[in-house]
Amino acid sequence: MTEAPPPVEPALEPIPEAPPPAAEGTNGLAIASLVCGIVGCIPGAGIAAIVTGHMALGRIKMSGQGGRGMAIIGLILGYLSIVGWIIVILTGGLAIFGMVSEVSEISSDLSEMPPPPM
Repeated sequence: MTEAPPPVEPALEPIPEAPPPAAEGTNGLAIASLVCGIVGCIPGAGIAAIVTGHMALGRIKMSGQGGRGMAIIGLILGYLSIVGWIIVILTGGLAIFGMVSEVSEISSDLSEMPPPPM
């Protein structure tokens, strides 16, 4: 009697790992950060550039999307815009303070003058 060969188990093929999800395109917040940074001369645009830039960097890190450079440039321009607006406000305040003190000095000089002869 011949013995039957033992059953052959099928070879297990390794299951291919799923590729990471493809990040599509550029992150929209990075684009928004760059645009807000460019128009930083508009009040509030610098703050928007900073907020959207930080949000974009966080999302890009998680998703692998493009636009990291745009987000960084938007952040830089946003911070420069904020510094610029602070300088403008301080300079304007000092100019107004100087004008007010000059006007008060002139008015005090005029009040000390004798009245014109008649």
